[in-house]
Amino acid sequence: MAATDTVDTVSPPITEFQIAQEVVIDAPREKVWEALTSEIDRWWSKRLHHTIGESTLSLEPRLGGCFLERWGDDEGALLGTVIFIKKPEMLRLSGPLGMIEAPVTSVYSYELIDQGDTTLLKLMHHACGPIKPEWHVGYSAGWTELLGSHLKEYVEQGKTRQDVNA
Repeated sequence: MAATDTVDTVSPPITEFQIAQEVVIDAPREKVWEALTSEIDRWWSKRLHHTIGESTLSLEPRLGGCFLERWGDDEGALLGTVIFIKKPEMLRLSGPLGMIEAPVTSVYSYELIDQGDTTLLKLMHHACGPIKPEWHVGYSAGWTELLGSHLKEYVEQGKTRQDVNA
């Protein structure tokens, strides 16, 4: 094929979804921030990912920091990059967050609002690209499970993902 030749392909339609959720966590904002960032591997359920076998998660809570899932020898996935951070109030990431089958743009943010002895966590997730119709439902349910159950139970009761997956 010559450099000027083109190949017609059928591109999937570009669609988008937006998810907004809130959860009240019975803990101070600083404790929720620490769990959300530095302790993410203790509560984030690997069951919601595409990996096979054991994996670890890490999040570098700094501008340009990576949210990574690692498995095997030099294998893994970049789930997001920190594009905005204001400790302990706001964390925004950009990245595929598991949507690796297609070139999807995804931005997700966590806002932590101090409410005395509790913290209101607001999630906003917006994705755009060749998105499969079932992804919106799956991601919405996944966020509900991750934040409304796993993170909340980890911060309030000390339950880790190993406790949940046992």
